[in-house]
Amino acid sequence: MRVIRPLGAALSMFLLLIAAVASDAADRRPITEQDILEFKWIGDAQVSSDGTQVVFVRVVVNEDKDRYETSHFVVPTNGGAEARPFTSGPFDASPRWSPDGKTIAFVRAIEKDGKPGKKIHGWIQKPPGFDPASPPGNGGEQMFRALKYLEIPVVMARFPDETHELSRSGKPSHRIERLRHIVAWFDKYLQGKDDGAYDVR
Repeated sequence: MRVIRPLGAALSMFLLLIAAVASDAADRRPITEQDILEFKWIGDAQVSSDGTQVVFVRVVVNEDKDRYETSHFVVPTNGGAEARPFTSGPFDASPRWSPDGKTIAFVRAIEKDGKPGKKIHGWIQKPPGFDPASPPGNGGEQMFRALKYLEIPVVMARFPDETHELSRSGKPSHRIERLRHIVAWFDKYLQGKDDGAYDVR
């Protein structure tokens, strides 16, 4: 049986450590000016009133459009889950929790000609504990009013006793009606076929 002397063992460990450090150093490189395109920033972090959630602004670079884009993410303060998207952007800012911690107010700039245009304020439901079986509620109504304010053609269609699962498990008659609304809207604004179903001003 071969016995490794203490000095020989220590030397072997030292050489392994040097090799590991050299390998790690080989994977590193100085930061270049092009790296800014890959950076992601976070800012304007806001803690909910109950201290369980944080909403923040995430900033990324859109290299193709040569601009910064912002959206909101939410993450639990206990570190039990990764941050998840809360808004889609690309020009969302200034998130603020309501006093009861149930909704978040934010500022969204509507994109026009590839640039931020008019700004509107929106209220959307707090994502933690969100029940997909709950009615759409105020969020859709407030977005409808905001679009009307911006003079953007919009119609709100209500389906009694339905939830967010309408498109997958709603009543067959409601699902058919929903599809008819979508097709009619596309016919009007993509095909120029106006059958008078929508008197939008």
